[in-house]
Amino acid sequence: MITIPGVDPNMIANNIEPYYPTHPGEILKAALDLPAEPLLKMQARYNMLITKRNHQFIEKLNKVRKITAVL
Repeated sequence: MITIPGVDPNMIANNIEPYYPTHPGEILKAALDLPAEPLLKMQARYNMLITKRNHQFIEKLNKVRKITAVL
């Protein structure tokens, strides 16, 4: 929790729980007046590229594949 002397913790935006989770793509849609779906797809493609470059994740995925092949 973030605290600032003299400020009620409920008045700090980072301390307030949102009513429902908001995806960054939805915020961009509202700000740019663009549909969120292409932005979400672009983010998903980027996430896949970054994940493929993560060697530790690839090793874990290979272990999961070996285990599932045995089952």
